[in-house]
Amino acid sequence: MKFPEDFKILGKILTLIPYKAIHVPKYHVWMGSEEILRLTGSERLTLDEEYDMQQEWERDDKKCTFIILDNEKYVSSKDELASIVGDTNLFFQDTSEAEIEVMIGEEWARRRGLASEALELMMKYGKEALGRKTKFIAKIKQDNISSINMFEKLGYKKISESQVFNEFTYELNI
Repeated sequence: MKFPEDFKILGKILTLIPYKAIHVPKYHVWMGSEEILRLTGSERLTLDEEYDMQQEWERDDKKCTFIILDNEKYVSSKDELASIVGDTNLFFQDTSEAEIEVMIGEEWARRRGLASEALELMMKYGKEALGRKTKFIAKIKQDNISSINMFEKLGYKKISESQVFNEFTYELNI
């Protein structure tokens, strides 16, 4: 999804900024982690493939991807690239449903509330700014207890499980 050059969504502890080519090298490092690949159900890509995917997501109106910038780190460093800690996505299924994801790639930034706030901001953006989402779906690996707890705390309910993919599907209607 394409956004204006200076577009951002401001939160209390983070800022969401559109995923741009400049972010790809750091994103690629995160996606080199076996743990992150497993928890996100992703495949390892080459750096060139990551650049291609970023361009594809930017062109696709059904994919809304933001990079999560830690406000505290940014205020102290004034360095955007040093302050990015993860990403969050909405993948639109139809006019009333979107799959939602979040990943905190920097270990030091985990368990600080960034993922929860990113999800809250994305749901608000999907519903209010885009005006078409009322149901959010999250697919979470069965052993990702911290994500399960976070989504449940946000009000998501488990609606199914897949033994094949070792994941639960959670849903929230707003």
